[in-house]
Amino acid sequence: MQNISGWAKGYGTINTECKLTKTEPPFCYSVANFLILSRIKGALGLDQCEMFIYGAAPLKQTSVDYFASLDMPMFNLYGMSETAGATTIHTFNKFRLDAAGFCLPGTDLIIKTPDENGEGEICMRGRNTMMGYLKNEAETQKFIDENGFVCSETRVGLRRMASSRLQAGSRN
Repeated sequence: MQNISGWAKGYGTINTECKLTKTEPPFCYSVANFLILSRIKGALGLDQCEMFIYGAAPLKQTSVDYFASLDMPMFNLYGMSETAGATTIHTFNKFRLDAAGFCLPGTDLIIKTPDENGEGEICMRGRNTMMGYLKNEAETQKFIDENGFVCSETRVGLRRMASSRLQAGSRN
């Protein structure tokens, strides 16, 4: 049973890679999906799910890769309460399994004051960000900079952004 499961997961991974490269999967994917992958989704109660999204904390890349092998690509989103939820998104036409997505239209994302290693604070600006704390100008000025960026107090490096969690230089 493990051999047929591994065979099916191999074609699940190939199908996810085909989605990334916008190419057609091989015929054997259809067979693997019919015999194994669709049944796994059904047993998990996920057979009607069209998109798999996670946020709040990153998953290990091995977990993302495992779900991709089950033909369930996991889309990571990045955002915070102060940005009305997501700031970055994925679509089926534009996604990567090793990133938190691309900025929503009308938003900007920067790394503020990067150090010598390229690490700095993630800051976001757009119509989805809060305008400030009600009747608390001092806290608002700590959280929103002079250019209107909401600063996350989360430090990340440019190299890590580009290859792992966020897309460097994201701007829409």
